[in-house]
Amino acid sequence: MKALYKDNADTTVGNCDLAIFLSCKEKTTLEEWSKTLGKEAIDAFDTSETKGSQPTYGQNFQKLGKI
Repeated sequence: MKALYKDNADTTVGNCDLAIFLSCKEKTTLEEWSKTLGKEAIDAFDTSETKGSQPTYGQNFQKLGKI
């Protein structure tokens, strides 16, 4: 976008309410996404249920993070 829109590329990206990042191998793009996302914590909560003559239930909670 910078090659095509020059100084207006940042304005165009800044006006987007939603961004989806699927994959990338280009270093500059990866660094820009990393700066944008910053440090994040993700709460993961899982439940399990096994049915049978003696049903069992389980819960698992994890706090995942990006450094």
